[in-house]
Amino acid sequence: MSFVGKGLMLALSAVLLLVGTFQLLAAIYRLPSVQAVQLALTLESVRDESYERALRNLQRSFSFYEHRRTTAEIGLLHQNKGDNLRQQDERDALFELSRDAFRHSLRLSPVQPVVWYILAEMAFVQEANDVAARAFDWTMRTGHNVAHLQRQRALLGVALWNDLAEETRAKLIPSIVPTLRRDGDLLASIAVDGGVSEDLGRRLRQWRPDGWVIAAEFAVAAASYRQSQLDQFGPGEPDDMRRLLAATSILVTTGMPLLGEAMTVHDYMTISRGEDPDRDPDSVNEYLLGVLDALLVLSDFNQREGEPVFCMPQQDLLNYDLIGFRVTFDSMLEQFERELPQFDTLARTRSVGLAALQLLAILHPCDE
Repeated sequence: MSFVGKGLMLALSAVLLLVGTFQLLAAIYRLPSVQAVQLALTLESVRDESYERALRNLQRSFSFYEHRRTTAEIGLLHQNKGDNLRQQDERDALFELSRDAFRHSLRLSPVQPVVWYILAEMAFVQEANDVAARAFDWTMRTGHNVAHLQRQRALLGVALWNDLAEETRAKLIPSIVPTLRRDGDLLASIAVDGGVSEDLGRRLRQWRPDGWVIAAEFAVAAASYRQSQLDQFGPGEPDDMRRLLAATSILVTTGMPLLGEAMTVHDYMTISRGEDPDRDPDSVNEYLLGVLDALLVLSDFNQREGEPVFCMPQQDLLNYDLIGFRVTFDSMLEQFERELPQFDTLARTRSVGLAALQLLAILHPCDE
């Protein structure tokens, strides 16, 4: 190797050694701030002395090596401190410091969905919905499938719904569906207050494979919230609401039977076929009647709300033939048992309520 080549190699080695030293020093200075940052990430309040100490160490770390993570953590600490202040001017000042740090981090790397989400949340708290929506568009664009942001983004996204890009709304539905199952009342109240429940219900109905069930659950939660906002019930409404809540209890058990009283399809077929020595085959009639009653009330309610799951003639609502329905219901289950390769798994994890609702949707479609 020539003298010039050796000189270049030595210079490159010196540069790499210097960069490595700076990175090592930056990492050492970051260590004392780890606990405070973790608290901020879990939304726990960081004590004043911990905030000051962590901030000081992160700033020293950043002075040695400008890493996007370090300045993002500085922004997170400012945001956490601001969230726990009552004085609006002090809170806004800390939010501005937080935004500056986050923006610096995003200049180093824009692909940071968590940072974009926090920016959206801060803008929303300050009632700057246009700014919040643009940041929210970016959190979805840079990582719409980040699992640990699912619930927060579903709730904030519904609150910002009308200001979001259409692409963002479409990407948000996979986060809204599981959030609806866990926090249905909260999500429905946000949608109703924002005037977006109709649009959201329409999109949920298009979800596969159980969109019509999910949309029904959402419609019930939204209706329950609207009813709770009234100062008092009108004549007869308390009973209607109790029956509507009974319908809800049927619907929330459409997946795994979370409630003890939810009868699975497997249990139903075992009893109705006389394979359960402790239960008479006709004992399922009473349970099936309760399911039908709840679902027919739900149907009537949803038709009046303009969001029907199935559409039955009014005269049939008042006098539905239970025996005829059971014969058809049993035939449908037998057909599924013959044709579906995973029927046994489905039968053990799906409730009679879901299967009955599916049959009613087939027997009484709303598109005729």
